[in-house]
Amino acid sequence: MGQLSVVGGSTPASATTLTLAAKRRGWKTETMIRRVEAALPSQVERQLYLKIARTISANPETVAKILRVLVGDQQLSESDMHDVTVGPNLKINRFVATAELVLETLTVTHVLAEHYGSVSATHAALLVRAYGPQFVEDVVDSLFQYLDRECGEAGERMRGIAVRWFCREGLAWCDANGCPYPNDVEDWLDLHGEPRISLHRYVRHVKSYTRNR
Repeated sequence: MGQLSVVGGSTPASATTLTLAAKRRGWKTETMIRRVEAALPSQVERQLYLKIARTISANPETVAKILRVLVGDQQLSESDMHDVTVGPNLKINRFVATAELVLETLTVTHVLAEHYGSVSATHAALLVRAYGPQFVEDVVDSLFQYLDRECGEAGERMRGIAVRWFCREGLAWCDANGCPYPNDVEDWLDLHGEPRISLHRYVRHVKSYTRNR
């Protein structure tokens, strides 16, 4: 059986984790190794994937997408695995903190999918980056309250379109206008005509595009 190249070298524990992760996905271990190596060129990020895979089932490609949203294009390096003193009796470890945030993002993705329909890991990561994992569900719920009020009972497809718009356009509008991200999206849309018009235009465009394909 092949080995995955990670920081500190492959260990029996990491090999066991890979085997279990592969079984959860219905893959051979060799397939898992190839996919992890392809999705995560950084040995440190491969180590992070192994840490996460002990807790939750996730594709390496999904973890890679979340990482790029949360930490940017520059991959984690070995220096990120060391504690950094930031104050009296206070240390941070970027590797540990990032692993915890990725795990929380995966949990948020599953929770949103269970309650609101399909939400991509990338969009969940954008929401987690903006709000923190503990507030995402309330923010999404307020967006859907607006949809239900304006469009009747919004189905799963409509909600997915709205989440994509908010992550791509709504948050960008706040950045461009120097506004804080709204905690109550329903009130925010009522107050600001530009994003409200943008949302309705986006919904119509996507519905028309998918209907005519």
